[in-house]
Amino acid sequence: AFLSRGLEVSRSVMYIGVRAGSKRWSGTGFLVAPHLGMSNHHVLSEKGVLGSTTTKFNYQETFDGGAEPTTLYKAKPKGLFHANEALDYAVFEVDGEPGQEWGYLPLQPHDVQPNQRINIIQHPFGQPKQISIQNNLVEYVGGNVLQYVTATNPGSSGSPVLDDEWQVVGLHHAGGSIPEPTTGRFYNRNEGILVSRILDDLPANIRDQIDEAAKASE
Repeated sequence: AFLSRGLEVSRSVMYIGVRAGSKRWSGTGFLVAPHLGMSNHHVLSEKGVLGSTTTKFNYQETFDGGAEPTTLYKAKPKGLFHANEALDYAVFEVDGEPGQEWGYLPLQPHDVQPNQRINIIQHPFGQPKQISIQNNLVEYVGGNVLQYVTATNPGSSGSPVLDDEWQVVGLHHAGGSIPEPTTGRFYNRNEGILVSRILDDLPANIRDQIDEAAKASE
């Protein structure tokens, strides 16, 4: 049941490809409503990049290494967009309501504690989808963040951090030698922004749509 639910949830996680002039980069994101995606501010920092941003669903491999068929959706250049650099998140509108086909992950505040296990669904280095479910303990919760030892790499930015009920508890955004906000001590960990902090920061019009989507999923 645990693996089955994880695979179901993973459908809503998307590869994000961005092009700005001669620069190209990628990240991970996930749907939080049928038409709304979430990623990091450092992946999508301004509305101006949405016109050259593409999302890709089902970008993953079969067990024998073959490629699954993918589906592409473009970000909506004139759609909803809000980003916060301090909390390193971005919410953006995706054309065509991909959540009708791929589902979405409801965002609600959930408690998370040290020594709890968490899981990350990601596109590290822009590669096909991977799920990290080993060596995955929460080491710290404080300030706006949770810190954990789950394996990630560049390109994993914007991945959902999920508890063992596959509920989103954070938005992955950093890794390496990072400080604990309340102690200032540095540790070699990964870090995500707590979903509760993001929800509290959202503009009312976007928060209302995310709350409505969460209620509809119950």
